[in-house]
Amino acid sequence: MTINLENKELLIAMIAGSIVFLILAGFIIYFMFLYRQKQLLHANEQKRLEAQYQEAVMESRMEIQTQILQHVSSEIHDNLGQIASLINIHLHTFPPPENPQAEAKLQESRELLRRLTRDMRQLSQSLNTEHLSEKGFFRALEEESERIARTGIVSVHLNLPAPVPQLDKNIEVFLFRISQEILNNMLKHAQATEIHIDLELQPEHLAISFRDNGIGFNPDLALQEGAARRRSGLRNLQKRCEWIHAGLEIESAPGEGSRFILKLPL
Repeated sequence: MTINLENKELLIAMIAGSIVFLILAGFIIYFMFLYRQKQLLHANEQKRLEAQYQEAVMESRMEIQTQILQHVSSEIHDNLGQIASLINIHLHTFPPPENPQAEAKLQESRELLRRLTRDMRQLSQSLNTEHLSEKGFFRALEEESERIARTGIVSVHLNLPAPVPQLDKNIEVFLFRISQEILNNMLKHAQATEIHIDLELQPEHLAISFRDNGIGFNPDLALQEGAARRRSGLRNLQKRCEWIHAGLEIESAPGEGSRFILKLPL
């Protein structure tokens, strides 16, 4: 009888000990779970704050860039435009020369000045964000393509979808600035004779492809070299695309031209 009682007491003690152990283990697991949750929340908050900071930095840069472009646009329109107008007036006040060759040169000078005035006006408009917002991305891209083609450096082939989609005005400004940067890079570095711009409207996104027949390059190497120098035009392009939640694919190799594919979610 005494042995049975001792066995029961031992069993009860073991059960009680097991219960206490399980409770303690449960508390430990619960507190570890809470601690882990706090860590995750803290990490997510850090990421959110970092994203907000990067967004604020990008917004500030874009605001400064917009102000600079607006200033340059005004200078081109007001100062250079006035000078071109004065030159045009002077050319038209010249008495008709008796020499046919001189007359031909005068007419050629007037025509060149007319083209210069037109190109300055379009350049001024392309730098003016307010004018760009009113005109829209697609019309602005058409005019930019025409302006580049008129330089005679490269031929530009633009293929737009019909009808063109309606986009947010701020998104359109970003798209145009990104397009300008891609085209400028091609003009500077590609040594191309042709540029093809194709816009394709998909149910979920707008795809914009910029393709040239230039010398090409190694995108990975260009990004690495840019990171080493702490500056990279390609990385800046990627950052701008990320800010409007767009993807950017770069396809290129030495001797094979280059292709930039921008995908904007709709």
